[in-house]
Amino acid sequence: MAVAAGLMSLFTAAWPVGAIVARACKAAVQSAARLSNAAGPAAYSAAAVVILLGATASGWNGVFLAEIIRDVRPAEVGLATSGSLMFTYLGIVLGPSLFGALASAVGFPKAYIVMGAAVLLGGILGAFRRAGPSGNARARPSDLLG
Repeated sequence: MAVAAGLMSLFTAAWPVGAIVARACKAAVQSAARLSNAAGPAAYSAAAVVILLGATASGWNGVFLAEIIRDVRPAEVGLATSGSLMFTYLGIVLGPSLFGALASAVGFPKAYIVMGAAVLLGGILGAFRRAGPSGNARARPSDLLG
């Protein structure tokens, strides 16, 4: 991780980042197609979709934590980030099992409706009950680095 962070510091606006990413994606798609022994259009399409989903699925975490940090005092950053991640990953662990139990009990269509309603309710509560920062001070990056 430290090596990757160090290498990222070398990138400047002059680097052809688009070309680098395009070549990396092309190489990954070709490797995936060779590994699957089915170097046809379907293998390339599947590999491209998997790479795209993998590349975009992991970015939410940093944005989520940045928003948490922005809304708390510097002394509360550790508690706020650990608590929010605990509940987030608790949902990731329990959610599929709860959905499976619900689908077994009432069927898939009703299970999707119930889970969709829960997400909608959470969104509505989040929109109307936003707590805002604790106190008047907001955490700044310089406060967190010591």
